[in-house]
Amino acid sequence: MLKLLVIFTIVAVVRDSGASITTTAPLTKKYDVSKIPARFLDAYAACKRKKHNLAVERSKTETANIRNAITKAGRENIDLGYYIGGYLEHTDDFKSSSWLWLDTGNALNYFNWYSIAPNDTWYCLFKQGSQETDYKWSGSLCNERRYFICEYTQ
Repeated sequence: MLKLLVIFTIVAVVRDSGASITTTAPLTKKYDVSKIPARFLDAYAACKRKKHNLAVERSKTETANIRNAITKAGRENIDLGYYIGGYLEHTDDFKSSSWLWLDTGNALNYFNWYSIAPNDTWYCLFKQGSQETDYKWSGSLCNERRYFICEYTQ
């Protein structure tokens, strides 16, 4: 399994005699790229069993880090692609829908679609699996088997 380190920062506040001192400590984000394809719900469960989440891409930096994880795992050019942690949620009356991240329930505010956002019949987000498509996003039926990428922080 691949474990790619990406440095993030958390702020710790140290109190000394009533004064506060701010210091930073590194928090790392790591990725595991699966070797076995699974349906979306099974991929989600596999990540959760390890206390991980399906990976999310909220910035160009995260997109690049995930792409590097795929390359370092030797898993590039996979026709099936890779599930990541986004899904399409419909309103109760099915009159509108929006793409959300599983880990927070928040709407996507960064986009990396291969062409345009998929229509309302594709519910699960995945990364295309080749350099030809630049590993961009697409939508999928959730019961299709794809590889997947888990993320976690340490």
